[in-house]
Amino acid sequence: MNSSNTAQSGERRARAYQEIKHSLISGRYKPGDGLSVENIAAQLSISRQPVMEALRILSREGFIEIIPQVGCRVAVHSMADLGDFFRLFAAVEGLCASLAAARWETDEFDRLRTISAEIGSFRAPRFSDRERSEAYRTWNRKFHGIIGEMARAPMVSQLAHSFWDRSDFHLSAASHHPLFSERLDVAHSDHEEILDALKNRDGNGAGKLMSEHILGFRMRLLETLATSSRTEPSENGSM
Repeated sequence: MNSSNTAQSGERRARAYQEIKHSLISGRYKPGDGLSVENIAAQLSISRQPVMEALRILSREGFIEIIPQVGCRVAVHSMADLGDFFRLFAAVEGLCASLAAARWETDEFDRLRTISAEIGSFRAPRFSDRERSEAYRTWNRKFHGIIGEMARAPMVSQLAHSFWDRSDFHLSAASHHPLFSERLDVAHSDHEEILDALKNRDGNGAGKLMSEHILGFRMRLLETLATSSRTEPSENGSM
C-alpha cells in the first residue's frame, strides 16, 4: 500500500471512529445494542475494514464490546463499574485543578469566569429542563476544558478529555433523566467555589473542590440509576 492509500485508509478509519463515537455519546445506541459492521459501512459509504478498525479502538476505550464469533455490541457497565469510573475521573479532574491553580494566566481566568457566568444564566425559569440540561452539558465541558489548558500538563489534560467522552457516554447510555438540569444550581455554586480557589492560587483547595464536584455528580447518578432499576417494569409488564 503506497503512502496515498495509507493516508486515505487512516482518514476513513478516523471518520468511522468519530461517527460511531458521536452516536454512542449522543445516546443513539443503548447498552447491549448490536452494532452491524455492514450497516455502519453502508451508512458511511466506506468498506468494512476501517469500520472494524474503529470498533477495535472503541473497544479498547470501553465504549463497545467485541464478542468472538458473535459480533459487536454497545458496552454494558455495572453500577460498580460506573462508580469506579467516576472515582478515577474525580481524581484526574482534581489533579488538573490543583495544577491549574499555580499555572493559569489572566486571559484564561477571565474566560473561565465568563463561562461560569454563562452557565449561571441558565438558572432562569424561562428555560425548560431540556434546554437547561443541554446548555449545561455544553458549557460545562468548556469550563473544565479551560482548566485542563490552565494545568499545562498535556498527559493529564488528554486523559481528562477522554474521560469526559466516557462520562457523556455513560450518562447517555444509563439514564434519560435530566440530571444536568436538576443539578445546575449546585454545579454552578461548585464552579464558583473552584474559581475562588483558583483565583487565590490555592492548589490543594481547588483540587479538593473539583474532586468533590465530580463525586457529587457520581452520587446523584448512582442514586438515579438505583431508583430507575427499582421502578422499571418487568418482562410481563408488572412493576
